[in-house]
Amino acid sequence: MLQYFMRWIAVVSGILSLLGLIVIGAGAFAPVSRYSAEPSFQINIPRSAPPPKRLNALFPAEDAYGKRILRRPDLMVVYAGSCTTCTLRHINFQKLPYGKYSQIAVIFESPLKEIPERLRYVNAKLRIIADADGRLSDALQAQWGGRWYLVKGDLITDYARDPSDSRLDLGQHGNEDVQ
Repeated sequence: MLQYFMRWIAVVSGILSLLGLIVIGAGAFAPVSRYSAEPSFQINIPRSAPPPKRLNALFPAEDAYGKRILRRPDLMVVYAGSCTTCTLRHINFQKLPYGKYSQIAVIFESPLKEIPERLRYVNAKLRIIADADGRLSDALQAQWGGRWYLVKGDLITDYARDPSDSRLDLGQHGNEDVQ
């Protein structure tokens, strides 16, 4: 009698385990309601690591057009990213704070041929850096376009900590006239 009872428990537990696997498996294929209270995905805002304390030796002395880059008394560096077309829509080069800094260097992670030549004439203080291989961007720990750095001499004195850091006005949006 005990033997039949033990066999019955083993069969029932096997059936319940099988039903559990079927329910769990079916849940993976069930449609997700777009009206659910909780989103089914998570948006990750990219966070860059802090940049080095000193400007890397990779930082050029001249921009892509042969203009000298001055680091004194102060230089603003903006990492524009690799999508040149996107950058032209998000950074208004005419409205960058040229009056506050000796120069503004903008790093494009693109070859020079993809950067509109008109940018070199926007302002005498603007310097364009073509970082096609991304070595300079990597050295600065730049992970998202629009990240800015303030440089005095060789020291990085301040920088954007995340994409929402808007302590400096980069003249975002409305740059359709520079193509």
